Amino acid sequence: MIRGVQYRTLGSHRHFYAAVRHRTMPHTAPLLEPACVRARAPAQSRKRALEIAAGLLASRYPGLAERTVLEELMRREDLGSTGIGEGVAIPHCRIACPDVAAAFVSLASGIDYEAIDDQPVDLLFVLVVPSEETDAPLNCWPRWQ
Repeated sequence: MIRGVQYRTLGSHRHFYAAVRHRTMPHTAPLLEPACVRARAPAQSRKRALEIAAGLLASRYPGLAERTVLEELMRREDLGSTGIGEGVAIPHCRIACPDVAAAFVSLASGIDYEAIDDQPVDLLFVLVVPSEETDAPLNCWPRWQ
């Protein structure tokens, strides 16, 4: 276990599952594809971390433009930080796309993210949902037990 991240190896791919205080996130696993997971990414700022995530999503989902994803994620962050505490952020936005897309990025070191606990963030679960969806973001969040 890497601090806050559990992983298992399947062939040559590692599937990361974010966990906060030993809680698992079973509903997020089907959203994450190996191509949208990046470990120990070198980012020194929130914008760079979101650029990495936008690049992962755009390379996996041809209908998503990297620039559009980044702009919409930054626009959402301008409304208020999506840093939820304990080193975790859940950046999200709505874009004209056919389906929900997700990326998981663990950073090489924590960055200032203006999180609610003022702690550096090093785990990002990024979620892009179709513009017309109203319930998709809520249905994607894990149910804590």
